[in-house]
Amino acid sequence: MIAVVACPFPADLSMNETAAPVIVIVTLLGGDGPTGVEAHLHHIRQAALDDGATVYLVTPYTGNRLARAFYRPLKNARGERGRIWYRWFQAWTLRRQVRAILERHRHAIVTLYAQCPLAAHAVLNARADCHSGARVVATVHYNGSEADEIVSRGWAQPDGPWSHHLRALERSTLPRLDAVAFVSDFMRRQVNERLPALRSVPQATLFNFAEDPGPGAERIPPAADLIAVGTLEARKNQAFLLQVLAECKRLGKGYSLTVVGDGPDRANLEGLARDLGLAPQVTFLGFQRQASTLIPGHRALVHAAVAENCPVIIAEALACGRPVVAGAIGGIPEMFRDRIEGRYWNLDNPAQAAQCLIDLLDDGPEYTRTAAAARARYEAVFLGLRSQWLRFLLPSPAPA
Repeated sequence: MIAVVACPFPADLSMNETAAPVIVIVTLLGGDGPTGVEAHLHHIRQAALDDGATVYLVTPYTGNRLARAFYRPLKNARGERGRIWYRWFQAWTLRRQVRAILERHRHAIVTLYAQCPLAAHAVLNARADCHSGARVVATVHYNGSEADEIVSRGWAQPDGPWSHHLRALERSTLPRLDAVAFVSDFMRRQVNERLPALRSVPQATLFNFAEDPGPGAERIPPAADLIAVGTLEARKNQAFLLQVLAECKRLGKGYSLTVVGDGPDRANLEGLARDLGLAPQVTFLGFQRQASTLIPGHRALVHAAVAENCPVIIAEALACGRPVVAGAIGGIPEMFRDRIEGRYWNLDNPAQAAQCLIDLLDDGPEYTRTAAAARARYEAVFLGLRSQWLRFLLPSPAPA
């Protein structure tokens, strides 16, 4: 029977088995939030279900209430060391849940799919507890390293205990995996250069994929100009989008912008839009669970992040036949090509970026060509990724 198990502790846990392959998705995130990683998990989960697998989603927030009761005081503990203790309690919770699932499916083909080094550490320990033959694989979602990300967000010092802990965890965990996936060659090169021991682990580069909305999406008449999707935080750089819009307005182009997402920068961004005289042109929608469904109502996706690996939203825009305008940073140049499916713009020069945007949107034949190329790019590069991910996660069993 196909199953998605949100809380893997039913009363008959140790008695029920399935002949179907099993994927256990393990993450420190809630699993249904606004991040690109959670969009990836949703797509993987649905693809595996459609393929007949049994799928478990294991997060620290599933399981018994007693464990959850400890989260608030640990999460609110002061200092970096308190945060480390909080993460290790999360890992303990993940290990406990995964161990129970492995006990349940002793004779099934099981893949334990971790979304970060700490989750990978937890499932490696759970497998050792059960002496299981389950495969442990992981995907590198982060930009640079997890340590770089928390430092850039101001959560840790570059040489502090938390960043040191994350770097040590990456070194000790990733080389022990049975396989590792990267969502861009950009990150594959970076991590392999940093961790030579990882080079002996089987690897694959597989872009984040988007479900196909069908070719009809590109024929929907857009009612607005631009859409941006992402958490409202400094790394996503939405202030740059407002500065570009102001430059366009100065040149007589009053493009509309829909900003989808929420985060710590929202109030500042709304204030900046007012200060720049853009309030009538900019709509802040907050977090939307199915943000990709809003893309066809706009002429183009704009993206201004200063650090990226492989944004799912870009694949979703290409699927809808919408051009993408983004900085040529991280893994983005692997996803679409400048002046073919969209434009690379200069993230340091709003005036140049504004002209880049005007050249795309106000040249009818050029826009039509670019939009058609966007859908063609999706069909050529991204459409087959669904089956490639399944082959990576669920390899065929060896012949008897």
